[in-house]
Amino acid sequence: MLHDQVPRAFVNLVQMLNVGLLSDISNIGLCFLIQPVLCPCATSSSGRQVISDVVEQYQAGFEEMISSGRYDNKDDFTVVIQPFFVETTIPKLPNGNPDTSYFAPDCFHFSAKAHAAAAIGLWNNMIEAVGAKEKTWLEGEGLKCPTEERPYLATAKNSVKRQPASFGSQQMGGSPKQTSVPTKTIILASCGSGTLFIIIVIVLVFVKRRRRQLLLRNTESTEQTYLLR
Repeated sequence: MLHDQVPRAFVNLVQMLNVGLLSDISNIGLCFLIQPVLCPCATSSSGRQVISDVVEQYQAGFEEMISSGRYDNKDDFTVVIQPFFVETTIPKLPNGNPDTSYFAPDCFHFSAKAHAAAAIGLWNNMIEAVGAKEKTWLEGEGLKCPTEERPYLATAKNSVKRQPASFGSQQMGGSPKQTSVPTKTIILASCGSGTLFIIIVIVLVFVKRRRRQLLLRNTESTEQTYLLR
């Protein structure tokens, strides 16, 4: 339906995360009580391999469907697989234990920290050329940026046409140099822009209220003048 009805569309198809990884935290904290209720099929020792096999089948099916080119027969529509979840594993603490800060208290859904990492992984996949995309997120990685040479999102068509130039990199002195924006910089810039916007809104509200007060005073003064006359 989207392919036939929606023009000028770029559709991201994010590959499935292996839910069987949840069994890695099944014995941490209260997870051993919560997980059997929320997702017993993925957190049991017997169910993990079954889930992993099913996820791999889904991933292979999606890859086959998209690589067939069935969605690349138009110039204003495309579907691109973003595989950053394919090889993603639960980050580890220095002691080797899984880092549960990437999970919500229910030991199943992502926490804000994991959502942020997934968002960066998705964006970077969108910049990376088809066929050269990262298949995992990297803890603390920055955002990759389009270059002047390739200022657009990667599709199957434009990746083939200009394969030698890698997304998110610039050629300097004959060697590629990764161009990325640190996450902290993005956050600070966003906060600064948000603060400036709030200040502008406050000033506009104050000016509007002040004008209304002056208008009411002038109106009352005029009415009193007429009464005196």
